[in-house]
Amino acid sequence: GSLFTFNFTNTSYDAVSYSWNFGDGGSSLLTDPQHTFPDYGSYTVLLTATNAFQCSDTAIRVVNVTVPHNVFIPNTITPNNDGRNDFFQVFGLGIRSYSVQIYDRIGELIFNGTNDAAHWDGTYNGQPLNAGTCVYVVDIEFLDDRKQRMAGDINILR
Repeated sequence: GSLFTFNFTNTSYDAVSYSWNFGDGGSSLLTDPQHTFPDYGSYTVLLTATNAFQCSDTAIRVVNVTVPHNVFIPNTITPNNDGRNDFFQVFGLGIRSYSVQIYDRIGELIFNGTNDAAHWDGTYNGQPLNAGTCVYVVDIEFLDDRKQRMAGDINILR
């Protein structure tokens, strides 16, 4: 799903029809709709519930859609082509773009990549590195323009 998809629960009593306005141009006539907002921000959601006698009532709530800043960076890879942990890569939510730099134990840059090309297979100049530890620096830009730098160790197990 999307980072901005929400399930709405209607708690109206004795209503027979419902009209939702999600504050972004979207609407629904379902009792309990699901809606995806186009971007982060604040949206005023309006529910109009109508009973069998055509009497209606309205409920209004503001929905704040925030960008998550969740990032997971593994500290160990096992590049043995078994399909598990073969690459160093960044995982997260709310990420617009990122870059990865990896340095060997003496500080030499051995990998530099961005976004989809930022997964490293434990090689340098096409040759597998021996088991050991390297250092990564990751620069992240989130969907709300927030920037974050993360650094740490990567263990290579062979």
